[in-house]
Amino acid sequence: SVAPTSIGAIIFQPTSGVADNDQISLQWGGHELTPFGSFPFAVIPGMSKDLAFECRLKVNTIANSIGDIFIGLAGAAGVAPAAVSVPITQTADTLATTVSLLGFHKLSGDGDNVDFVYERASGTTASKTDVATLVADTYIKLGFRYSGNTKTVSLFVDGAEVASKRVSATTTAATPWPNDFMAPVIATMQVDGTTGMTPTVDWWAC
Repeated sequence: SVAPTSIGAIIFQPTSGVADNDQISLQWGGHELTPFGSFPFAVIPGMSKDLAFECRLKVNTIANSIGDIFIGLAGAAGVAPAAVSVPITQTADTLATTVSLLGFHKLSGDGDNVDFVYERASGTTASKTDVATLVADTYIKLGFRYSGNTKTVSLFVDGAEVASKRVSATTTAATPWPNDFMAPVIATMQVDGTTGMTPTVDWWAC
């Protein structure tokens, strides 16, 4: 079900009306020495086995240019918190190139569309665009599954596969496919300083 059933949720509340580029992030197991936790997950062809990620979230309001959201996997060994704001940079609507990442992104300027994005550290960002559509204050369930056998990635929205957006083995074998071990990360960036974009995450699992 995509209806909330838990007794609590994580709410990301940016500072609205104060300044643009207000960022909030949460990393699984992260601290000041290893900001991306213990890097337990990877999708490296020829090396990784099956991996599944899923989350359920909602956004209080949908507007074309109020902010960016990333939820998925990210990480790169040796990245210090002071060196980079990951995975969303201080430049609106861009992802950092210093980490590998794999997950879902809502871009400012892209209306209510959710993309599936992937990037190799120090590489370029690529995406499967318009995988899902956000509706204000309505939970949506987003997930992906990497197959170690076929080396493909299947994308799921509210439990149903979006077959037309499947990532092929040709793609996972080429740059910009992520080549690091990663940890679950949620990140937001406020773009419009006058409108508060508040994502709520009901649960996530990997």
